[in-house]
Formats: sequence, C-alpha cells, structure tokens
Amino acid sequence: FMAGLAILGAGIELPAGQLLAGVVGLGPRGLGARGVPLEGGSLGLAALIGGGVVFAIALVLPTLVWLRGCCAVYLALTDEE
Repeated sequence: FMAGLAILGAGIELPAGQLLAGVVGLGPRGLGARGVPLEGGSLGLAALIGGGVVFAIALVLPTLVWLRGCCAVYLALTDEE
C-alpha cells in the first residue's frame, strides 16, 4: 500500500507492477524472460535494480543475525568449563 502511494506521490510514469517486481526479486532478465516489456528506459531499469537490492538486504541481514544467534547457542552448549 505504501509503495503504491510512493509511486503516486513521486510522479513516476511506470506501471506499479514493474516497480514492485524488483522488490520481490524479479530483475530485468526475469521480466524479459516472462515476456513483459521494460517500460521507462533507464528509470525502469533503475527501479528494478534498486528493488532487487532492497530484496537482497531484506533477506541477507535477518539471515546473518539468525546465523549469529545459532552460532552463539552452539558455542554456549559446547563450551567446556
């Protein structure tokens, strides 16, 4: 919902589906493979790449925190005192 409002507020002339495709990890090659034309030229490409970066950060950072917690639990359980 907020992404849709941001699109309207910024005055970007791209379809909302293309802007939000990057957020779910679908990049320019993925859209081309599905037969969806890229609209907006360089602005459309930048929106897809930026959305892909947000997608990667949203997955990688929580995973790293979770793995750190798993390692801390493992080390605490295997620590010989």
